[in-house]
Amino acid sequence: MTGVARARSWLAVLVVVAGGCREAEPRSPRVDAVARSAARPLCSAPGAGAPAQRAACDREWSVLVYMVADAPGLTPFALWNLHQMEGRLPEPAGSAASGRDADVVVELDVDQPPGIRRLRVVGGLVPFAPLRSVDEAAGEAPRSPVVERLDEAAAEAPPATPRSSLAGFLAWAIAHYPARHYAVIVWGHGFGFRPATGEPCCDTQNPRGGIALDLSRHAVLDTPALREALADASAARLGGRPFDLYLSDACLMQTIEVATELAGVARYIGGAEAKLDPLGLPYRLILPLVNGSAHASPPSPRCPARDPACQLAVMLPDLVRRGVAPDSALYAAADVASTARDNLTYSVLDARMLTARVVPAMHALGAALLGYLREAPARDERRIALRDLLVPHRPSAARPYVHAFIGGGRDIGSLLVALRAHLAHATGAERATPAAAALASAIDRAEAALRSTVLASALGKRYDDPEYAGMLGVSAWLPISAEDYAANAGWFAAARFYLAPDGSARTASPWGAWQNELFGAQATP
Repeated sequence: MTGVARARSWLAVLVVVAGGCREAEPRSPRVDAVARSAARPLCSAPGAGAPAQRAACDREWSVLVYMVADAPGLTPFALWNLHQMEGRLPEPAGSAASGRDADVVVELDVDQPPGIRRLRVVGGLVPFAPLRSVDEAAGEAPRSPVVERLDEAAAEAPPATPRSSLAGFLAWAIAHYPARHYAVIVWGHGFGFRPATGEPCCDTQNPRGGIALDLSRHAVLDTPALREALADASAARLGGRPFDLYLSDACLMQTIEVATELAGVARYIGGAEAKLDPLGLPYRLILPLVNGSAHASPPSPRCPARDPACQLAVMLPDLVRRGVAPDSALYAAADVASTARDNLTYSVLDARMLTARVVPAMHALGAALLGYLREAPARDERRIALRDLLVPHRPSAARPYVHAFIGGGRDIGSLLVALRAHLAHATGAERATPAAAALASAIDRAEAALRSTVLASALGKRYDDPEYAGMLGVSAWLPISAEDYAANAGWFAAARFYLAPDGSARTASPWGAWQNELFGAQATP
């Protein structure tokens, strides 16, 4: 849920977002999920929660929360999130837990006994107490029924891996709590994209990339393993169809490198491109919309008819914003969530549009940037100018740059705005060259693709400043220097995003080629 405890030493420049729900082309309707589960009727008993009862019928939703709090400082916030689910709502019929239309199932792993528990979360068990301070986040142990207990030492011993642990939970939950729609939430420390390196992890609280850091097993879930765990469970229990919604309740996970990996296993992808406050997602606002205890909002024109997953996805960023607003009922005082409110960046992406439009547009942009960098006679001046857009320095009207998140992520929308501003400041003759014209066209196409893919985003007030213009809520790694490129380009080039459009080697990717042109060993100083 939380994120990095401290910045990597080689890059401590934090970044931004600015966005919101934008109009775009309508999404194509999906095949109705009801047809896929016609063999099971909808559950008629709201309280039926025993696995034997539930396996015979479907709810509309199952929300599957993989809560890895087995790291210092995370347990109190895990208990706070569970308290949000279990606490009574003001309305007698309200619930932020399992209900008429949904089951909420949690696998909870904390940094202390009693081991790993699987809970079917039940609401109304305790009065809800708004959080008074972050230091007091630790609450009582969850009171929801434990459906299954796992011996942690046995469950995490080889040949078990982070991939098999997540896949096992998802497959178990789907088998015992089948539904027409599934939302998967991975909760824990997040550090961005991590390839399947085979390197040991993790002696510190700052592994290099990944999600769901588990210090008791010295392991973190790398990005391909996250994708494969979702794919394993889908193949085993869903006939290979993707999960409806995947959310990271973690820092630094809403990047194009991560999202492209997940595009085949989730229809909508939510996450934060910057640090996500330890307070995490506002479950008390989200879950009543899923379990049938809250009034449905008017349908969004961004979504096709009869697609509840899209409708929920569109609302999520605003719910996150409302959760930390000064008048939020989740907190006893406005200043409890002030840091979360200021630094908020949360967005939801349409995975199909990401694959169909954004990835090709980004490679086309990379090809245009490469041509622009190589076009005579202004090659040296262009290299200097584009390096200035990426190398951190104090921003100014004369020398703006694209701010970097921890780990080197740059908001793609902000990058596009900066590139367009760079072209606008060129002389008339310079803007009229073939390469400059091609770059301007590629920027426009990439922005249109991105706006059609970002369903909605929520942004903290720190990003209201004009220097953060264009933020849309999803980032891509870019180097800040030749040294940074040499150290990290290979790490990020392992992402599926870097595959060339024709599927050839990642080193041939247009998006990688322009970075190499600018910062590689052959680049001029």
